[in-house]
Order: sequence, then C-alpha cells, then structure tokens
Amino acid sequence: MNRIILILFFIGTFNCSAQEEAKLLLQGKWELVVEEKHLSENEAEIFYSGSVTKTESDDEKPKTYFVFKPSDSLHIIQNRTIHRTTYKVRDSVLFIGNNSFKIFQVSDTEVILQENGFTDKRYIYHRRE
Repeated sequence: MNRIILILFFIGTFNCSAQEEAKLLLQGKWELVVEEKHLSENEAEIFYSGSVTKTESDDEKPKTYFVFKPSDSLHIIQNRTIHRTTYKVRDSVLFIGNNSFKIFQVSDTEVILQENGFTDKRYIYHRRE
C-alpha cells in the first residue's frame, strides 16, 4: 500500500512540474502566424475541390497577439483592442476562459495549439518581444 501511495506521489509531482515548465515557456508575447482548419474528406468534397487544408492568408485577418503574464492573466491584442482574461495549463491543455486548446508543441520560439471541440483548427504562434 505504501508503494502505491509513493508511486502516485511521484507521478503527481512530475505532472505538476511539466505543467509549470509549459506555463513558464508560454510567458511572453506571441503572434498568430498560421491558422489552419483541417477538413474531413466529406467536408472537403462538399465545400472545396482540391486541398483538404484551408489556411487563412495574412490579408484576410488582422494580426493577433497573446501576451501571457506570470499571474495567470492573458492579454489578447487584436486591432489595437486588448481583451483581458485568465489562462491555465493542465495535462497538456491550455484553458483560456471557457475555451480549451491541446498543446502540441511549446518551445522558446513556437507554440502550436489545436482547438478542442467541434472544429479542428490548429494555430501556430511565434514569439515576439
């Protein structure tokens, strides 16, 4: 019984340290550079002919920045408007307000997120200072 408790303790400690590491890497200013929507084969046949991936061009969308603060606050900057909200990182999932995103990659220079839920959008952010 003591071994099980000890194993659970170490697993919990490792999980918390991984979340803290991801949270520390996220801190700073990030610019959205690519927004992709991966369509199923049925959707592609119905809506598009050709490519199964639709990417928004830079001309179609205004620049979007995420500024992650150490105090679990997030500033979303778009069209010179700042939206303030909170964020959490838990089990490789980034929670922003009521939305959640799977964290595929987080490094010093790039973050790749996938929206959880009905859509299958993937977002790529690059660090800006």
